[in-house]
Amino acid sequence: MPIQPEDLISAINQLIFEWQKSGFIIDSRNHQAYQKSNGLVEVTWGNDGYVLKENDFSTLSEYCSLIENRQYSMLLVDGSFFQISYGLRKREVVRHRLCWYPSPIKFADDLLDSGGIIDAVLDKMAKGDTRFFQSRSPLRFDFSPDHASDLHPEVHLHIGHEDCRIPVKSALSLRAFMMFVVENFYVDISTSSRLHREALNWFCGDKLTHNQRQRIHFNCL
Repeated sequence: MPIQPEDLISAINQLIFEWQKSGFIIDSRNHQAYQKSNGLVEVTWGNDGYVLKENDFSTLSEYCSLIENRQYSMLLVDGSFFQISYGLRKREVVRHRLCWYPSPIKFADDLLDSGGIIDAVLDKMAKGDTRFFQSRSPLRFDFSPDHASDLHPEVHLHIGHEDCRIPVKSALSLRAFMMFVVENFYVDISTSSRLHREALNWFCGDKLTHNQRQRIHFNCL
C-alpha cells in the first residue's frame, strides 16, 4: 500500500491527539517530513540536531538524556515514552524506529512535566533510594534493510542490550506497533480502540531469511 508522507504525519499526530485527550500525555512533539539524501523522506518528531547514541541503549543516562532533550513522540504520565519514526522512499516504508521506553522508576501521581521527571530521578539517586527503581527494558523495533544480514535481520527487536536483535517477520505498521505495546503493557486501557486499534495500518511483507525463520522470532500482523 503506497503511503504519502502527509498521510503518515496526519496519522501519527492524530494518534498523539487521542492519547492527549485521554489524559495520558505529559508532553508530545508534532511530526513532520524531512527530506534526506537518495530520495528518502523521514517522518519523525522535531529535527533539532540531537544525535541518538545506540551504544547507550537501556541505560539510566540514556533515559534521562532523551527526556531532557525531548527525543520522543509522546511522553506519558507514567514516565514512559514512545518514539515513532518512519523512512519513506517513493511512498514506500523502507525503514523505521519504533520504541517504547518504560520508566526506570515509579513516579508520584503529581509529576507534571519532563523537568519533574529528571529531578525525581536525580533526587532518588542522590539519596540512594532504590525502592522506586524498576528493572525494565526499552522495546525497540528497527527496520533497517541497508544493514541487513543473517545476524542482523532487516526487522528486529532490541530488548535489554543493543546487540540483542530478535528477528521480526515484517516491518511494523503504526497500528501493529501500538497494539503490541498497549495489549502487553497497558492492558487496563486496551479496550480504547482509538489508542491503538484505529491507528493507520498497511501491509508489510515477510522479511525473514531461511535461517532467521528457524530461530525464535516475532510474527507481526
